[in-house]
Amino acid sequence: MPFLEFNGAKIYYETEGAGPAVVFIHAGIADSRMWDDQWAAFAEHYQVIRYDTRGYGQTVGSEVSYSNRADLRAILDHLGIEKAALIGCSRGGQIAIDAILENPERVWTYISVCGGLSGFVWDAVPQDQHDALEEAERLFESREWDAVLEAEARIWVDGFHRSPDQVSETVRDKMIAMNRQSFAHLDEGGESIPLDPPAVNRLAQVQCPALIMIGELDASHVLARGNYLAENITDAQKYIFKNAAHLPNMEHPEEFNRVALAFLDEAQKSNLQI
Repeated sequence: MPFLEFNGAKIYYETEGAGPAVVFIHAGIADSRMWDDQWAAFAEHYQVIRYDTRGYGQTVGSEVSYSNRADLRAILDHLGIEKAALIGCSRGGQIAIDAILENPERVWTYISVCGGLSGFVWDAVPQDQHDALEEAERLFESREWDAVLEAEARIWVDGFHRSPDQVSETVRDKMIAMNRQSFAHLDEGGESIPLDPPAVNRLAQVQCPALIMIGELDASHVLARGNYLAENITDAQKYIFKNAAHLPNMEHPEEFNRVALAFLDEAQKSNLQI
């Protein structure tokens, strides 16, 4: 299995295919396996890379301060990639935007999948969603792991408008398995160095084409964040997945692959220097 040793960590990564590079960055409730349904389809057209960020999957960290942007950059350098497209889900989306702002010359396009945004605050969260998010945090702090997993599956996989029996059992179980594995990393230590200043007021600096993907059943603050990204990145398009929450690429892989690959194709044509 391939690992990159960098700044106190053994970072697990995979790569396949040939052509312009595309990097998948996973959500904070998952690991690189969340992109299984994209891997072969995208590798037919691109060199694809996915990896487990520190605290997740097969990557092993340590008690050092680290930058998620630097980890991503180290993987690109290790593979000899000068420029890549970034596809980031949730927390992975925040890592991607921060990386674009820190090293814009390394990125030829960006796809946000219910993506995060450093510095973004949304105060109009409905009370039921606020209570569910706070309860999940309380359970996490008390290390009630089975209850945490179920609470986070209800929030992020089911969404606030569906019951568990209305979503794919396979997707739900896979998210829970990936999320459970991340708990094994909690005692590794290490502190992430945030982007300073954060991205929220710097989106005009994002000059590459961007596709902002949103699941219509996601939490209200994530929907607001997606709309903010689409409105404030100059060259941005928006796509909404019907009947999907926080992991639309897992819930609707065929639709995701079709839309994302078409976008990458158009972005590639407008970036002849890659």
